[in-house]
Amino acid sequence: MNQPDPALRIAVPEALDLAAFRSFDPGAPVVNLAGEALPSKLVDAIAHETRAERIYNLYGPTETTTFATWHEVVEVAQDAQSVPIGRPIANTEVYVLDPRGEPVPI
Repeated sequence: MNQPDPALRIAVPEALDLAAFRSFDPGAPVVNLAGEALPSKLVDAIAHETRAERIYNLYGPTETTTFATWHEVVEVAQDAQSVPIGRPIANTEVYVLDPRGEPVPI
């Protein structure tokens, strides 16, 4: 049976490391990456070696069992180590805390 290319791919960045990248299906126009820090090298590889039109970095604490923030990756600086976790999803608030558990300005 012939199946159409997927419209969306969701993966944990580590599961899609650069070594395994060659086997990644380049057909999905939207790629969602979530679950851990998103390396800028991976974003660069997806942007240049697939047909992905949009790349999103999604983040959320384990307790939410889903995503709490999102960031559409349009461009990544050459010297970037990772990608921002972005803004809160609709109807949510996000607080960034320092190592002592105190809120920090954003």
